[in-house]
Order: sequence, then structure tokens, then C-alpha cells
Amino acid sequence: MKKLILTHIMPLAAGLALFSGCVVEQPPPPGPEAPPPAEAEVVPPSPNIVFVWTPGFWDWQGRWVWMHGYWGPRPHPGAVWVQGRWGYHGHHRVWVRPHWQ
Repeated sequence: MKKLILTHIMPLAAGLALFSGCVVEQPPPPGPEAPPPAEAEVVPPSPNIVFVWTPGFWDWQGRWVWMHGYWGPRPHPGAVWVQGRWGYHGHHRVWVRPHWQ
């Protein structure tokens, strides 16, 4: 069990902690194009009782790309998942990626 934590869970938790505060604002696609409807995902059984499901989402990478959902630990206690949305940075409309807050 200790080996499992050290070799699998700790690196994952450390990686999620590094990126949990990164909210990437991206230029919007040309025109008022909204992301496509969410894809249906089959949620597999949780590999660990402390993991939570992070749902898949559309990400703008010059075109809409589906990012699959995954099981993982919350980046910090009480963290909540915030859906992607359109926002403004100054006078520019930007896509704010879904993220943990």
C-alpha cells in the first residue's frame, strides 16, 4: 500500500496541485462560436475512495478539442469544479477553461 501511494498517487497529486491554480484565458474562436454540447462519458468505477470525477470538457486549441474526464484527488480540501465560460479580459472576449477553484 505504501509503495502504491509513493509510486502512483503522490506524483498525481503533486501534478494536480501544480496546475490547480492555472486558469488559462484563451482568445475566442472567430465569431461567437460556443463549444459543442458535452460528449456523453461513461464514468468508470473510482480507483480510490478519495478520488473525485473531473468531467470532460471542450477546450479551445485553435479549434474545439474534447478533453476526457478522469478520476483524481481534489487539488485541495473544499475545491469545487468550475465549468468553462466566456468572460472578458479588459475589452477582449476570452474563453476561460474549466478549472478547480
